[in-house]
Amino acid sequence: MSPPEAIHIAAGTVAKGLAGFRQSHLEAARAAALTRASRHPAGFTRYHDVELAVLLAQDIDRAQTFVARELGDAAARTQTAGELRDTVAAYLAHDRSLMRAATELHVARNTVAYRVKKFEELTGRSVAERRLELEAALRLANVLGDRVTTGEDP
Repeated sequence: MSPPEAIHIAAGTVAKGLAGFRQSHLEAARAAALTRASRHPAGFTRYHDVELAVLLAQDIDRAQTFVARELGDAAARTQTAGELRDTVAAYLAHDRSLMRAATELHVARNTVAYRVKKFEELTGRSVAERRLELEAALRLANVLGDRVTTGEDP
């Protein structure tokens, strides 16, 4: 059962002792802050699930610049750009497997191939280049949405 929509719960990692409690509390506070700023506010957020985005979003202005630079025109605030980003994120998460990405996204294999190609055209480079940076930018765009993407809202 999820908490009511207006209630958000965040949890830090499990740790021992007073220092562990403090660290867990700090993590929960950071996860909660990120969740409040995200495009998909969750009812329950585990720090472990958003830790990378928390670290990457410490300076939101620099995060926005980073996302714009890494994603180029694919950072637009449009439904199409969002689908392309989600597709490439799934494709990379599945070690560039078209079939596994298609299964996760509930689309045809050719749809994934088309979207990856379109994404590469928008960014002007292969998704294999600067993969770590690309995945970090995609994670930020997924979690923070309009806070780090560019362009006009659809």
